[in-house]
Amino acid sequence: MSNLTNIAIKGLSHDSTANAANFNITCRLDDEPASIMGRLPVPTSGDLKESEVTALSKAALADLLEAIAAHLRSAA
Repeated sequence: MSNLTNIAIKGLSHDSTANAANFNITCRLDDEPASIMGRLPVPTSGDLKESEVTALSKAALADLLEAIAAHLRSAA
């Protein structure tokens, strides 16, 4: 199994035109630099404050990472 270390979220932004959160995670995989970039659906409605949109984006990213972790735990 590979060794994943130094995980850091380097970018998390909301794209209001696509109702999505863009993210960039950097890490090291077996001592080699790696990055994971993607887009998550973050539907918003109404006139939300920037802090509320950021909280929704963080929650969506946390849910994704937890789903990946759960999948990895069950596959081990």
